[in-house]
Amino acid sequence: SDLTAGELSMGLAHYNLTFGEGNSLSPNPNCILRLRYNMSTNDYDGWTADYTLNGAASPVQDDPEVDIGIGTELELNINTNQFGRTFQDRSHPFQILPKPANIEEGCKIWNLNVRGKRGNNNNVYPNVEYDFVPNRLHLDECDYVHWQWGGSNNNPQGTDRNNVVAIDNMNVNYPIVDLELNGGRTLLYDEDDTYGLATSGGSMDPELQDMPAYYMHSLIKMRKTGTFSYMSTKNNAFTNRGEKGTIVVDGSN
Repeated sequence: SDLTAGELSMGLAHYNLTFGEGNSLSPNPNCILRLRYNMSTNDYDGWTADYTLNGAASPVQDDPEVDIGIGTELELNINTNQFGRTFQDRSHPFQILPKPANIEEGCKIWNLNVRGKRGNNNNVYPNVEYDFVPNRLHLDECDYVHWQWGGSNNNPQGTDRNNVVAIDNMNVNYPIVDLELNGGRTLLYDEDDTYGLATSGGSMDPELQDMPAYYMHSLIKMRKTGTFSYMSTKNNAFTNRGEKGTIVVDGSN
């Protein structure tokens, strides 16, 4: 694999992870991604420092007093426990499956996920509120979208669940309800897709509490051009948070 360092900007840091083509991961598609949130300083070389620099040999000390050349020492507010510290260390298992044989040459599969957890910014900090990822997807007419999401059963703000329903545009908060599949206003072509995404796989509960936290829908092919919007009835809350997304479909290349 080819791991490229992400660009750090006013948004979130990110990384592009590229795997080999075809079935290069077969016969074992299982992968583990380990994420470590590390805070380091440039006051010493963290790449070469090891246990031999502990204690008195450390290049940094707690609350040291330094003289900058004026004959008076100044105390620095330094806690060496915070230098080179790993705050988070988490592992995530996942699978990368071969591309289905019936996918046409030149057509791509786009994974559409959900990030965050249920609640407002104050409730979920240091996490983020629920949002679709990517929440604006631009693709070609022959491409496929693979919707899937995960949740949690241990969130104090309520059981994490998600779903997808079509909306006319990003400025409304009621779903399209036309049973004739909306006169071409959505990307969902049959009742199975509409039902599966709306109910997270078959829920009989308006709040989706009777379904597992994880749901994976089958591939949906983009068969028409246009701009199509959608939202989650479970987590979209006007004035508090908006879990909405848009898919823009162009003509096939």
